[in-house]
Amino acid sequence: MVTVAGFGAVRSTPPAPGSGLPLCQVVLDVADGASLRAQLQANPTRDDSPPPTIDEVCARLGSTVTTMLKNLREQQGQ
Repeated sequence: MVTVAGFGAVRSTPPAPGSGLPLCQVVLDVADGASLRAQLQANPTRDDSPPPTIDEVCARLGSTVTTMLKNLREQQGQ
């Protein structure tokens, strides 16, 4: 269990199918009977730079989920 944007969440970090690159996914408990699932996968780089770490991918996903929830709240007038 982790906390993302103030919500309890389950995080998993399996390697991406095929490429084995870092992938982070979370499922947030956002309301009774409602959840939000989001995932972010690293893409192959075009140069010799190393791919991002799983911690970097999950941090980026946390920022993205925070923005998603902010947008949902604005749409609902909260």
